[in-house]
Amino acid sequence: MPSVTKDQVKIINATDYATLAHGASTTLANCTPIDLTKAASCVLAIRAGTIPDTITIKLYASSDGTTYDATPWSPNTTWASGWTSTTTVEDEHSPEIPVAPKYLKITVTNDDGADNVVDLVVYSIVQTVG
Repeated sequence: MPSVTKDQVKIINATDYATLAHGASTTLANCTPIDLTKAASCVLAIRAGTIPDTITIKLYASSDGTTYDATPWSPNTTWASGWTSTTTVEDEHSPEIPVAPKYLKITVTNDDGADNVVDLVVYSIVQTVG
């Protein structure tokens, strides 16, 4: 019987983004790659000390884990959170991400017009069967 494992990896760290100002985005350079080479499923978990109304997460694909596409990957290229007020968020999960590319990186954009994201941390949760 195959074994199932679930790995949680911090891909965006609060030390890099203690404050993500309104209108600002994280960079691919500050995102740890998500390895989907053996993945059966993948979701993202978001934590933040405070988070405004809306953030958008964009996924960027790579076939080699080194060079990433310049435009977001499709399907499921963006995920807008839709929070209704500035709040503390712990382990808010994204919709399941298709595991077609071998590697992904993400960017997070603070779409709020006034409020900052504080202490942003994003984890990838990848399930493998093997």
